Amino acid sequence: MLEDSMEYIIDKDNKNITIKDSYKYADLETQVATIKIFLTSYEWFNARSLKSYVREWRAHNRLYKLGLFKSHTKDVDLNVNESIFRRILYFFLGF
Repeated sequence: MLEDSMEYIIDKDNKNITIKDSYKYADLETQVATIKIFLTSYEWFNARSLKSYVREWRAHNRLYKLGLFKSHTKDVDLNVNESIFRRILYFFLGF
């Protein structure tokens, strides 16, 4: 179940889901549950794994908590077509 207060934008054309103020949802269980709902609801979203999306979300939260790029890291854009470079960064930052 999605958190009642969670705001998100689904952009099917660009294959992206934006979670507004994603830093507010720091616990792994909420992140996994949310992404699982998107994975089962939108076939096009299955281009990446659950773990990949979770690492991206956690990387954004970590950067936000450190005060880095706050205007860009307060929300997370879960792009299906994320670059390999960024996905590598998320792998290390979101571990």
